[in-house]
Amino acid sequence: MVGLHGVTSPALFVPGVDHGQTDTIEVSEDVDALLRDLARAEKIDKYEVIRRALALYQYVHREAVEQKHKLSITDDHDTIIKNIVFR
Repeated sequence: MVGLHGVTSPALFVPGVDHGQTDTIEVSEDVDALLRDLARAEKIDKYEVIRRALALYQYVHREAVEQKHKLSITDDHDTIIKNIVFR
């Protein structure tokens, strides 16, 4: 397991939460390598990868679950390649 240590960023501001605290997330070496690869490819740090992933997760959850919209991957002609099911 690899520990990711970081200070909560203002970009993750949540009302009622102490934003000065430091959090640690334990991840496997495989997940750490994935985070490192994504960060390198996007020229961002691992924490930004996690923030973006959480923002995407929140958006998809709101659209697919709360709003009951469908989420699909389409090609240039709007042909559905895959439907993404989010429960």
